[in-house]
Amino acid sequence: MSVFAAILFSCSNDLALNDDIDMASQKDIASLRSNETDVNNPINGGENHRQSPTNIRIKNLEGDFNLFPSDGVTCSAFVLNAFGEGTVPHLGLSTVFEEWCYNPSIPNDLGTRSVTFTAANGDELWGTHYFFEGISPISFEERYNFDGGTGRFENATGDFTQIVDINFDETGLAGTFILNGEGTLTY
Repeated sequence: MSVFAAILFSCSNDLALNDDIDMASQKDIASLRSNETDVNNPINGGENHRQSPTNIRIKNLEGDFNLFPSDGVTCSAFVLNAFGEGTVPHLGLSTVFEEWCYNPSIPNDLGTRSVTFTAANGDELWGTHYFFEGISPISFEERYNFDGGTGRFENATGDFTQIVDINFDETGLAGTFILNGEGTLTY
């Protein structure tokens, strides 16, 4: 009986000692985790998460567009809205929304233009157009600067050139597009 008691007592002390070691290890791990920061973590996008410019290339992003008369208040003549989706480097499966307010009676007027890419996780990347040139009646080149966004793209910068091929429907005021382009992105 005394041998049984000794074994039981020694086992319970070992378990208590092991529990103390486990608790100490867990406290050390918790302490290390609490000292971690998101500064260099690209998933969490800490405030210092800026990289050198990286190339970005989009191939065959497809969507629909509509042209319609403006309300005369927010836009003086015509509005173009384009919505598409595809895979975009650094964003994953994404949507793109482009809005263009312009007056075709003013030669070489870019109007007010913006583009918003929404990443798979909901982060937005914003761009502002600065160049437009028609290549043919159904194809054109656009250039824009990336100028911020939300989440990891809050301070994004870069430059992007895209070629857009369009296919009008029977109304001539709507249709489909395919976008291909490349540029640089720093975020």
